[in-house]
Amino acid sequence: MPIKFAPTFKYTQGTDAFDLRRTPAWTDRVLFLANADPLFADLKPLYYMSVPELRTSDHKPVIAGFELSISPQHANAGRHAKSKGCVIS
Repeated sequence: MPIKFAPTFKYTQGTDAFDLRRTPAWTDRVLFLANADPLFADLKPLYYMSVPELRTSDHKPVIAGFELSISPQHANAGRHAKSKGCVIS
């Protein structure tokens, strides 16, 4: 997803001030992979944002939210469901 927030690194720990000895940067990412047949499941990213209120590190953490849609009519018969032992009833 596009980055729509301020740089997340390098802050003076415990503050909201950048440590200007380093160039501010975006260093935190959320990686995800939907490894399923599209007929079985669909994973859509909903949001990707930083949490600037947290000051316990020289990084501001980032979070992401996702929507997982599972198709019941294909899940029980699908090769992914069988290999993972999934049954949707």
